[in-house]
Amino acid sequence: MWTWATFFSSKGRIGRKRFWAVIGVLVGAMIVTELVAMSLMGSPLVYIFVAVLLVLIVASLNNQIKRIHDLGASGWWLLIPIGLALLLGVLGVASSLAGDPADSVPFSGLNSLVMLAQLIVLGAMPGKADDNRFGPSPVRPPMHDETAETEAA
Repeated sequence: MWTWATFFSSKGRIGRKRFWAVIGVLVGAMIVTELVAMSLMGSPLVYIFVAVLLVLIVASLNNQIKRIHDLGASGWWLLIPIGLALLLGVLGVASSLAGDPADSVPFSGLNSLVMLAQLIVLGAMPGKADDNRFGPSPVRPPMHDETAETEAA
């Protein structure tokens, strides 16, 4: 069941399946929001869509934090790829301002690769099977029914 906490809470854990489902919803919403915002360039309404985009980014970060929790680590580890992405962004802007705007293209490409790698790693690594300090496992193994084995024998 999806609730507001699915998107706007960083507490708890989520498994890989839900992680990818939420990422899919958020990416779809971000694409629509960006397309609408681009069509409204120059209009004061564009600020509403920029605000919506920021809310979607927060929801994405919460989703990633919960996935890191499922791996048994603190959500603060998310600061490493975010910091790297910000550094690459600053370097790209600086190189663009210092010379030809095309000089920022390699930094933009590296930035995209960092963010994509982050999503792939979080979405591919299996979580901890046992409960951890962030909550119970989101994926419970099926209960072993000993009575069914006894009756079959």
